[in-house]
Amino acid sequence: MNSSGSSRNQGLNELRREEILLDNVLTERMAFIARLINFLEDLADDAFCREIYVSEDVLLGGSAPSSITVDAVDCEYDVVESARAFSKEWSINSNVKKGRAEVQLSSLYKYIYELYMNYLHPLMKHYSIKTYAQGVEYCLALLFEGKGVIVEGGRNKVVLPYFKHFLSAHTHPGGRALPSEADLRTMFRLFIDRGFLYSIVAPGSSMIVYRAAPLTEESLDLMSKLVNSGVEAALNYMKNFKELKTVLTI
Repeated sequence: MNSSGSSRNQGLNELRREEILLDNVLTERMAFIARLINFLEDLADDAFCREIYVSEDVLLGGSAPSSITVDAVDCEYDVVESARAFSKEWSINSNVKKGRAEVQLSSLYKYIYELYMNYLHPLMKHYSIKTYAQGVEYCLALLFEGKGVIVEGGRNKVVLPYFKHFLSAHTHPGGRALPSEADLRTMFRLFIDRGFLYSIVAPGSSMIVYRAAPLTEESLDLMSKLVNSGVEAALNYMKNFKELKTVLTI
């Protein structure tokens, strides 16, 4: 990660409105999976692997396992050597070893989406009703370290100092969850920074966009261009991103 922990904590401390800090088993679990996915992506890219699997115990329990078994397919280089290079960057403190594993990297992306939908989206739906009644927006952000925050914004907006995070959800005052140009800029920045999920929540509908594959150089370049292309054009282009999944719910 490019940002230091101190700068991220400073970003949280700069918030001026009422906030709820989150630091529990769920946020730690989601953050570990987010770090693990980026770690595995880097392993596969650095060792030139066609596919990579991990042991099922990464999905069990409330904390990171003491060891992670990696099953890398058709690699040109040793993934264990690559693991030594990237484990510190993504705070993977487990012992990484080679062996038989069952969980495909591609299935981990949806795991973050499912945890959000099961445990955090209902909470944001509750806040969306308050937004609809009062016009005051709320924003949820989860950091890679495992902590998070729910912040009360102002009428029809939430303005936050930027800090690197992997999941963001905020409420909209209207009945429909349509992004603004500012929302698109924030969303694309989250994905460019290797985040995973961005959600807009309104009482009548929600839009959830989550990463479903490693981002390519072409998709990162297109995101940078779409920031200033307008909402309609950006949403149309997003349909062609195989790396991003867009889910609309009521």
